[in-house]
Amino acid sequence: MRARPAQLVVVILAGAAAALTACPIGTTPDPDRDAGPEDTGYPPPRTDLTDALGTDDTLDLGAWNLKNFPCGNESFSNVCRDDQAGSVELVTDLIASMALDVIAVEEIADVDAFEEIVQRLPDHEGVLSTDEYFDGSYQKIGVIYDATVLEAGEPVALFASSDDFPRPAFQVELRWIGPGDPLTILVIALHLKAGETGADRGERTRAIAQLEQYVGNLVDGDGQDNVVVLGDFNETLDAEGLPVFQPLRDTARYTIETMVNFNAGEATYISSDAIIDHIVTTAALSGAIGDGHSVIPRLQFDVDDYRDLVSDHLPVTLSLTAP
Repeated sequence: MRARPAQLVVVILAGAAAALTACPIGTTPDPDRDAGPEDTGYPPPRTDLTDALGTDDTLDLGAWNLKNFPCGNESFSNVCRDDQAGSVELVTDLIASMALDVIAVEEIADVDAFEEIVQRLPDHEGVLSTDEYFDGSYQKIGVIYDATVLEAGEPVALFASSDDFPRPAFQVELRWIGPGDPLTILVIALHLKAGETGADRGERTRAIAQLEQYVGNLVDGDGQDNVVVLGDFNETLDAEGLPVFQPLRDTARYTIETMVNFNAGEATYISSDAIIDHIVTTAALSGAIGDGHSVIPRLQFDVDDYRDLVSDHLPVTLSLTAP
């Protein structure tokens, strides 16, 4: 469905926060778990559900389609069942376990659930689109970040009037106060048109062309060289999908980081065993990435019933080093 343009809401939740887990993972809250700080009412998140991807010396970013969060396999709606509460705890614990500094999330179907994740994560803040479909339902894009190492500018909705973006892209400028000189990065989160028809692919092709023109103008005209585009492109990197990415295949200007994962036979979309979630960086960031590349954590092997409790997508992540 076509999204109608809307203003953005900035969800700023300062102060220490924490998360509640479930036992077994992702089902119901554990009443025996210690309480957290009085200002949040939540205990600390678990950090042992999967291997940590982030370190103190890197800026660690990710994108994750959370499948109508927290409604899971239900049709997306702004009202979810009460028994989906466990997925809020589980997603929080997985983010904390991966040790990500920035995570762009797609398909947020409940604003309160998003706010709860931010509250449960210590020292994190979040920004969330208020974009809605014509019938009042929504699949929002949001960005959650560690406010102890990052400062965020005002979020911006991109291409809100374009028919080729069913959900406006979501832009946030982040200033990383890392171990070296501060680094300012423009993060653009996407959730492009789904579907396998020629019309669907044509819509994605036009959307990426508009995106590249926008990013190219930033790099050439405004001097904003450090741009990361990440999210659910709903497109593969095989022979059929590559033409859609053509504007971003100029290796002198961009790197499709997930090409390495595609060549290795990895997947982000479990249902079709394909990579449709991607990270693209501008050439200026190549030095900050160094010898690294994007990583797709195999959470489906760390969490029982991952597809039912969390999502049919896996996150895709990337680490940057200080300049």
